[in-house]
Amino acid sequence: MGVDKALIDLAGESVIARILRQLSDCADQTHIVGDRPERFIDLPARVLPDDRPGLGVVGGIATGLRVAAEGIVVCVACDMPFVDAELMQLLVDAVGSTDGAIVRTPRGYEPLCAAYRADRLESLLAMIHEGELAAQSIARRMDLTAVDEGALLEAGLDPRRLFNMNTPDDLEQARELALILG
Repeated sequence: MGVDKALIDLAGESVIARILRQLSDCADQTHIVGDRPERFIDLPARVLPDDRPGLGVVGGIATGLRVAAEGIVVCVACDMPFVDAELMQLLVDAVGSTDGAIVRTPRGYEPLCAAYRADRLESLLAMIHEGELAAQSIARRMDLTAVDEGALLEAGLDPRRLFNMNTPDDLEQARELALILG
């Protein structure tokens, strides 16, 4: 996109602020994990640098699980502006006895639209140790419940909540969706 997706203004607030607002309805605590944490100091969340910079999604999720230490941790990408509390609750409820629950779209798994048990941190640390840093590997290496668009529809949720913003055209579409999805 050429700009920081988390800080793009969408319907009067940054994408990251939208996501935090939604998560505050269903989470005891919210944290932002990522590089250059100084970008987010004005937001109502604890900002955490990656424990080990440069490890991408796997490293970021590992940092979040380490900080949480217990319970279920919800992870959301900063380029998914329409994720809401109901979608996150659906993922938390889908965890059951597995390691977590992950959204599966026609494009593949969304490891940053997922809920993970914090006590499964060792699985991610093993991936890091083995150099397996591909985000899609999380779904292969962990016992995760897949939540697809059909499950969202069954729960009365709009699958457009999974919209992912990666290009300038996506941004224009997101601005249109913001009028529909709020």
